[in-house]
Amino acid sequence: MFGALRELATPDDAYGRAWRASELVREHRGDGHTAARVASGLDVVTMNVLTERWLGFPVGQYSATRGFSPDRIDAAVAGLRRRGWLDALGDLTVAGREAREQIEAATDRSQDDLVGALGSEIDELVRTASVVSEAVLSARAAPADARKRAAG
Repeated sequence: MFGALRELATPDDAYGRAWRASELVREHRGDGHTAARVASGLDVVTMNVLTERWLGFPVGQYSATRGFSPDRIDAAVAGLRRRGWLDALGDLTVAGREAREQIEAATDRSQDDLVGALGSEIDELVRTASVVSEAVLSARAAPADARKRAAG
């Protein structure tokens, strides 16, 4: 998605440029996350189930909103159990939590060059983005539940 967005014309107005920059950062991280997931040998449904358990959602609460069938979600749960990442109750095991955290760490590392390119301006950017984020949450333009925002 990042590569496709880079091919689009840059908007002329400041808000459009800010929006496009945000899209680029989001999709760059998303592409890094996909690479980390694939390197871990997980398909998208299994990754969704692993993530929802990591974030504390019941199995299927988030994944079902992505159009995955109950049978496909059940197959993902079974696969995670075979890996030893979910126990019989569907809770993350220590190995499952570690695996999910390794995927997140690999995703974070995929952003090192982008963060490095911001240089000394990163602290100001984070402060400004935090103000905007609070305004978005106050306006209820994004889910208040941090787990839902983290799940994508």
